[in-house]
Amino acid sequence: DELNRLAGTHKYGKAISEGIPTVIAGKPNTGKSTLMNLLCGTDRAIVTDIAGTTRDVITEQVKVDDILLNLADTAGIRESGETVEAAGIKRSIKEIEKSTLIIAVFDSSSPLTEEDEELVSLLKGKEDRVITVLNKCDKECRAQSPLPDPVYMSAAKGEGFDKLQEKILSFAGAAEADTQDIVVSARQYSAIERALENIEDAINALDGFTQDIAGMDIEVALSAIAEAKSYE
Repeated sequence: DELNRLAGTHKYGKAISEGIPTVIAGKPNTGKSTLMNLLCGTDRAIVTDIAGTTRDVITEQVKVDDILLNLADTAGIRESGETVEAAGIKRSIKEIEKSTLIIAVFDSSSPLTEEDEELVSLLKGKEDRVITVLNKCDKECRAQSPLPDPVYMSAAKGEGFDKLQEKILSFAGAAEADTQDIVVSARQYSAIERALENIEDAINALDGFTQDIAGMDIEVALSAIAEAKSYE
């Protein structure tokens, strides 16, 4: 049970040590860059009312509580005949595919559009790594969330930011992790997984085999535990 608990902290430990590859995605003018700046605590991205301002992927590493986000703000997903913007949109789609966490931003002050639906289509099969944000909730709400369990925000005013942070920490596994004892190293995690496998083999060996057979598996498990401790 203790080893299973430790193994369960690795997702959070990795988020602390290496960061979570995270992308902010949405159609133009949903407030992605404003949200990027809010997370960064500074004006990292240019914010205007002109659709298509962000032409490329803007990256930054930011902290949310103890965890790191390797954050990317992307060009808005839409049809574009402008060469530079179109290239940026292609990169945005690549970022969505490779990121561990996707913050999907929708403008709640206007009805959903075909561009919103295109983003929803891109997110099919990835729902377990999506946090949905309905932005601009300081204005009249005219859109329902196309994805479940959204965070209602006004990134421009900072409203709802605490709820977004809670979602990010939950995704990182903060609730399951005891901050006094977290597995950060990939090698340590691998050693714990090997110890768990050998302990399970030892338990199974007691059903029909001698204690000596089980003892051999326990010896291997102890060796793996010692290896895990050596990485502390």
